[in-house]
Amino acid sequence: MTNTFASLLAERFYSNGSVNSIDDEYFRKLTVWIPGGPPQAEALFDLSDRANVLVFLSQGGSAWPRDACSGHVSTGTMRVARKGARYQVSLHGQFSPHGNAGSVRDCKASPVDIEFAATELQFSKLTPWLGSADGKHPYAETYR
Repeated sequence: MTNTFASLLAERFYSNGSVNSIDDEYFRKLTVWIPGGPPQAEALFDLSDRANVLVFLSQGGSAWPRDACSGHVSTGTMRVARKGARYQVSLHGQFSPHGNAGSVRDCKASPVDIEFAATELQFSKLTPWLGSADGKHPYAETYR
């Protein structure tokens, strides 16, 4: 039996919106899957090589999760560098919407330029906001 080890890197962004508006909260969730585990040295990934990296992006109004725009970042590059206990990630690519893209206003192909630092988190510590599947309501995934 072969053990397979994979790594997930994630960036989560949430905005409360304006204090003068209702239901204008916004979320963005970027999730990166790297088979074989995280790189121990600096690595450059070609985002079009889906055998070595998959990047998913979902974003939209927190109050309207069914109208979120989701898809892959399918072309471009991602650099991952280990810095002590953290990973510095620099992702530059092209977002390709999928699924309900045709029914969501402003859900179109667009450039993605995101940089973030990721730290290790035990699977048992995941929340619906971070990626666990145990949310009682979709808002648990779109509100921080």
